[in-house]
Amino acid sequence: MVLEKAAEYRTILIAVGGGLAGILLVIGVARMVISHGNVRVQQALSKAETTFSAPLVSKEDLEKNPQIKQYYEKYFHDPADRDQEALTEFEQVIGDHGSSTPGKLARYYAAVTMHRMHRYDEAKDAYAAFLDEADPDSPLAALAWQGLGYCEEENGRLDDAAEAYQKASRIESAPAVKTEAYLNLARVYESRKDYAQAIENLNAYLISAPEGVEKSALERRLEQLKSMAGT
Repeated sequence: MVLEKAAEYRTILIAVGGGLAGILLVIGVARMVISHGNVRVQQALSKAETTFSAPLVSKEDLEKNPQIKQYYEKYFHDPADRDQEALTEFEQVIGDHGSSTPGKLARYYAAVTMHRMHRYDEAKDAYAAFLDEADPDSPLAALAWQGLGYCEEENGRLDDAAEAYQKASRIESAPAVKTEAYLNLARVYESRKDYAQAIENLNAYLISAPEGVEKSALERRLEQLKSMAGT
């Protein structure tokens, strides 16, 4: 799994929207959109977002702590059930309100949900459909390019993954995604044995990484790359 490899590469867990990197940002945007739409669209997108964000609770935990039912509006035992229900609800929003801002946001959510379900080709197409209509300089576009890159990488299409990550890295409105893109590019270029590009992007990540990020493992990886490159 690419996300597992990514976590190993930098020793810090990467969340992709969707699980995915940026899910909290997307939820924030969704709630902002929901608060400014018509009532029917508000309810439809809010329902789908609630399903998408619902926690997973085991039957054993529920038996031990029945008060859990009071804490969550919705919860699931099986992630497959949660994701399928969320996808169905997002697709309903797209079908009914596809040209509206909430409809476009639902396209992004649908892509992230398919990604979370490991349906990578479908997710890639959904990210691409969202990007066809999105503001190309928006944070959500950066997240969509990142998600598309993960899908391409999962399927072994490293050239296409690198292209998607490069596009994410050029969007200045999403600095966290831009920084993440450097790490993604370093990983892809290392897999392609293009050590010079891997070194360049890993350096860029180390320079722009936020304070508090543990860098020692990556600095060691950088020295390993330099050794492999013969520099």
